[in-house]
Amino acid sequence: MRAYHTATPIGEAFGVPVVGDVGLREIYAGEWEGLPFTTIAEKYPEEFHVWREDYSHARPVGGESTAEVYERAVPHICELAERHDGECLLLATHATVVRAFDSFARGYSKDETGKIPFSYNASFQIYEYQHGKVTIVRSNVIDHLDGMITSLPPIINP
Repeated sequence: MRAYHTATPIGEAFGVPVVGDVGLREIYAGEWEGLPFTTIAEKYPEEFHVWREDYSHARPVGGESTAEVYERAVPHICELAERHDGECLLLATHATVVRAFDSFARGYSKDETGKIPFSYNASFQIYEYQHGKVTIVRSNVIDHLDGMITSLPPIINP
């Protein structure tokens, strides 16, 4: 819902519809859903350590793994790009989906998503998709935020 609400004013400004898409949803965090990172670190120290140190192989307790997000989101985004060939798409989504697709765009596998740093909140990425090939035009763009960037809390910053 947060991503949908972020996209809505953009859609209104450009007179285009905003369509909800579950294929772009954030990682399902299982028992971690809605918990602050400090609580997760205290309650699930081993799993949280993997989240911080081996993100590519992380899985929130009872939730979706980062590899599963990659397997779900990357083909879905590519299918959307194919379906809208020659058009400009705005996809409003979340950090794990962004990391997964950025990994793919850089030629990394689902086991290498941890190589991609977290993106800033409200940042954007620009990709070009042609004939099944993704090119990164710009990544983690924050110019529009006028210095009001936010990042992850210190407990999870690498």
